[in-house]
Amino acid sequence: MLGRGHLLDRVRSLDDARVVVVVAPAGYGKTTLLTQWMTSASPPAAWLSLDPADNDPVGLLRRLWAAFDHAGMIMPDRRTGARFSSRPSAADGIPRLVSALQPGAEGGLFFIDHLDALRTRASWDVIAALIHQLEGRVRLILASRAEPRLPIADLRARGFVAELTASDLAFDVHEAAGLLDYVGVEPGYDIADLMARSEGWPVGVYLAALAMKSGSNEVSPVTVEGSDVFIARYLRSAILDRLSGPKRTFLIRTSILDRLSGPLCDAVLETTGSERLIDSVVQSNLLIVPLDRVREWYRYHHMFQDLLQAELRLREPSAVEGLHRRAAEWFENNGHPELAIRHAQAAGDVSGVAGLMERIARTTYSTGRSDTVFGWLDWLEERGGLAGHPASAALGALAAALSGDALRSGRLLDLIGDQSHPLARLVAALRCQSGVTTMIADARQARDAFPPGSEWTPACITVEGLGWMWLGDTEQADSLFAQAISMAEPLLAVPTATIALSERALIAMQSRDWAGAEAACGTALRLLLDHGLDGYSTSALTFVVAARLARHRNDIPRARELLAQAVRLRPQLNASLPGISVQTGIEMARAHVELAEVAGARLILREMRVILNQCPDLGLLPGQREELARSMADMKPGNVGPSMLTTAELRLLPLLASHHTFPEIGERLYISRHTVKTQAMSIYRKLGASSRSEAVRIAGEAGLLGT
Repeated sequence: MLGRGHLLDRVRSLDDARVVVVVAPAGYGKTTLLTQWMTSASPPAAWLSLDPADNDPVGLLRRLWAAFDHAGMIMPDRRTGARFSSRPSAADGIPRLVSALQPGAEGGLFFIDHLDALRTRASWDVIAALIHQLEGRVRLILASRAEPRLPIADLRARGFVAELTASDLAFDVHEAAGLLDYVGVEPGYDIADLMARSEGWPVGVYLAALAMKSGSNEVSPVTVEGSDVFIARYLRSAILDRLSGPKRTFLIRTSILDRLSGPLCDAVLETTGSERLIDSVVQSNLLIVPLDRVREWYRYHHMFQDLLQAELRLREPSAVEGLHRRAAEWFENNGHPELAIRHAQAAGDVSGVAGLMERIARTTYSTGRSDTVFGWLDWLEERGGLAGHPASAALGALAAALSGDALRSGRLLDLIGDQSHPLARLVAALRCQSGVTTMIADARQARDAFPPGSEWTPACITVEGLGWMWLGDTEQADSLFAQAISMAEPLLAVPTATIALSERALIAMQSRDWAGAEAACGTALRLLLDHGLDGYSTSALTFVVAARLARHRNDIPRARELLAQAVRLRPQLNASLPGISVQTGIEMARAHVELAEVAGARLILREMRVILNQCPDLGLLPGQREELARSMADMKPGNVGPSMLTTAELRLLPLLASHHTFPEIGERLYISRHTVKTQAMSIYRKLGASSRSEAVRIAGEAGLLGT
């Protein structure tokens, strides 16, 4: 690796910059610069290279946490804290991460490469929140091909950012000469002409050096001017055409892969001997990078990969689909289903994507990575692939319902051509649009239609148990919940187990079996926290039951803390899962009453009445709501504060804790700036705050924001 001493001296002198942003097109040595800076830096220093999978904010948060931890920056007792809920906000996850940094992390460096891999607003918000929350305690060095979608202008105005561009990264005469010597080019070249034509573009100089070494008559360096077509033509004439046929074909066809290994390339090319060819390519000093110390996995330099892919489309456009299909098959057979989905998408293989998604969507969603699942669903829906794959559509409807998206859940359910599909039956039972009796029948039919030992059987049994619970047959319900729990553990059906355990705890509370209730609820709470499920709408009931049990123990602070966790999920309690939402709302209102927050309880019961107006046939639940409302008629409002926040205000609250302006918040919530301001003022008043920062502080202390 060619050293860049003068550039390293410059970046090391940027002590006042909280953020260093390196923006330049491909081939300017951004990764090389960051690598040399990190290697020469005093610890602690963390590194993260982003890829398309990081467009799921949960996955990105976990990888950020892992990078900090690998660098020794996380406090030892907080290393188990990297469990993020489904669809977390950056305002939730990043403060939790920053609070886990140990004092020794102060003054450390965190290098984030390939920032341009991010496409989703949610993931950009995670990086922006990281910048905002770190406040320079750990300096961030960010590298990207394009201007990042971050508040750079604000940082620039405050003097907190240093920026390096292509002109800063361009080679000088000495570096260009050093690179040619490093490659092994004999003296005699015109270095002045080389610099004039390449304008110091490092990879242009490198390609020219390779051409010179190979004895090409076309030794003029690649110019930074001109189109990708020109660069590809140069690459073809000066580099590729001088390689042997097998090596050239290997490079071009394997360019569809983001990572290379001998067995993978053999499968994709339907040949043997790929490992030897990879070794030969490495020995040729072509732009290939090892990914591990044992040199089993490699990747092409990103610009080189782009150019090779352009060659593939030019030379063999009809081969692209087959190459991706074989890559998908290899990754599937070797335990990498998400990479298999990526290649199946590139091949346009709707059936392949649907089949793979149906295999792993439940476990992917159960680990909190809902944005990844919704990305697959969006891809299928855009290609009309859900209508022909009822299981995929049903999975989407279920995921949307669990996320509180009633409109999306209903739309996806309508796309299912075969409504008798067992997953469709299960979703229909959960949505309970035709009453509790039909809900029980749908759950039974779904259970009978699934094969023995299906991962969905515990869910079917639990949903049937919910139906009996809401009809008042707690004995039958408890038996079904116990059966579901015993089946769920070996199948890793964790969300199902937490629901069933929470319902059993409620039944035990009704019988005043406080020890049994504590045991069941304690297990449910541990499961949902261990698996990062604290953002699911169904987890609100677990938090509420735990809060009521804490109140029974007279542990008021713990009861308030747990109830706040449930309150954060209130915006997801709607007609997408009407029965679960209303039951949770009733129990939440009871918890508020037990904590002398009658006004908050009344607010929740009004929200539950809206759901019941849409889905009135929910067994005993409407009567329970009315009975509780009547019992509160003569009570004083009690404490007024966080419990009085509406669902709209609860949606806004995490964004108030972010760096976003009111117009930016309105854009994210699809409301006007005026509405954001009105809701914010209401939040300030209810929390007794006089400013945005004070409201965020109070909300954080109340447990309504991430810890």
